[in-house]
This record gives sequence, C-alpha cells and structure tokens, in this order.
Amino acid sequence: MLDQLLGSVKGNVLNDLTSKLGLSGDQAGGFLQKALGLVQAAIAGGKLDAASLLNGNLSGVMSKLDVSSLAGLVGGDGGKAKTGMESVLGGLMSSIKSNPDAGAMLGQLTGGGGGVMGKFSGLAGSLFGKK
Repeated sequence: MLDQLLGSVKGNVLNDLTSKLGLSGDQAGGFLQKALGLVQAAIAGGKLDAASLLNGNLSGVMSKLDVSSLAGLVGGDGGKAKTGMESVLGGLMSSIKSNPDAGAMLGQLTGGGGGVMGKFSGLAGSLFGKK
C-alpha cells in the first residue's frame, strides 16, 4: 500500500539510499521495503497516526518508529538507519502531498477506508447489535 503511495518518487528515494548510505541498488530496495513495512505496521497497529504522514510531521513519525530494527541492513549503524528512514519518509510525505487519494489509501491501513479492519468492525457491530 505505501509502496503505491510512494509512486513516482520511488526512484529518487532509492537514489538517496544508495548515495547517502552507500548501499547497492538491491540493498537499497530491501531497506526501502523493510522501512515501508515498519511504517505500515505502525499505522495498522495504532502506534502511528496516519495524519502525521498527511501533515508531513517527520519528527513525529520518526519518534513512533523503531528505526533501530533497520540498523542490521546498514551494517549495524543506527545513524545510517535513521538517515535512511528520513529519506524514505521524506519521499513518502512528498508523494502523499501531491496525491489526492492519499487520505483514503492511508485510511485503508487503519480500517477507515473499508480495509480489513473496517470489515472486521462491521462484522463485530452486527454481532453485537450495532449498525
């Protein structure tokens, strides 16, 4: 889902990762996928408010993520992991600002857009007499 939101800036993010972190193209791709997965899991789990992404609140988003889990992808360097995540989030936020469907797409991660959680809450409501 977030990979779709990244859209046309994905190449720029990958270039940033290779130049700033000294990664190969394949390593940068792996870092990007793991970083996006970390963000997506934080949103889906309720740890990260999707509005922070929509508002471009980089420091707020960074404070909610366990960036140290990415350090193994950059030789154990926590500073490089942070720099890489900032590049990923910067590209994602830039793309979100220019995408009119971004809010709905992010809502799907939290159940607000009819995603899996939305279907689950609808089922739970019908079981417990709420509509």
